[in-house]
Amino acid sequence: MTEGADEPRIGVVTEPFASRPLTDVMEWLLRAAPSVTDLEVGAGGYAPTTHCETPLLLRDASAREAWAAEIASRGLRVAALNVWGNPLHPDKSIARKHDADLRDAIRLAALLGVDRVVALAGCPPGARGDRTPHFAGGGWLPYLESIHELQWDEWVEPYWSDVAEFAMREHPQLLV
Repeated sequence: MTEGADEPRIGVVTEPFASRPLTDVMEWLLRAAPSVTDLEVGAGGYAPTTHCETPLLLRDASAREAWAAEIASRGLRVAALNVWGNPLHPDKSIARKHDADLRDAIRLAALLGVDRVVALAGCPPGARGDRTPHFAGGGWLPYLESIHELQWDEWVEPYWSDVAEFAMREHPQLLV
């Protein structure tokens, strides 16, 4: 265990500051909240990506190194990449984009040495052919009894099993 590993760390989600450059956000944090040590940075899905240009950082090692150095030079670290989205959305274009964003965030986390990616489980349709997501929050009403099982068996378990295998190949220490 490293020295200080048991020390609590305070993090800030940068998403509410998406309209400001990351350097401005970090400078403000250093002045207004000097106890902050960690950042959770939006990297795709529904999260704004103004502070983390994932495609650029994946393909350009020097851009990635410069981005990480900007953060580290202020005594901060990226604690997590946030890629909340709905990779189980019944609209396949949304699902494909959010799945690609999640996988790219996993790849980027591996390259950066970040051990956490924030994601949502996703919300699939309530039945095959539905065009909108359906949150099966309870099955106490007779017409809702089988929705949760269908969602789990058809969409949730197969998708997340595949993502888990992908994450293990790309970044074995990653927490999603």
